[in-house]
Amino acid sequence: GAPEAAEAPSAIADEAVAVLVQLEYKRTEAKQMVKSALERNPKIASVEELLNEVYRQQKLAVEPV
Repeated sequence: GAPEAAEAPSAIADEAVAVLVQLEYKRTEAKQMVKSALERNPKIASVEELLNEVYRQQKLAVEPV
């Protein structure tokens, strides 16, 4: 079976959204950022990894290519 340690993606997503909301993001914005991070990197298994992916995404969005 699946390892017990792995949280459900939805639980990780909810926790990451909560963290982003505390950092002054709007909840809808935070949910969108988390969703696209998970779409880009479906292997994410922890809140920390998910937030790292979100931040990477934000940096890419801000900096001109």
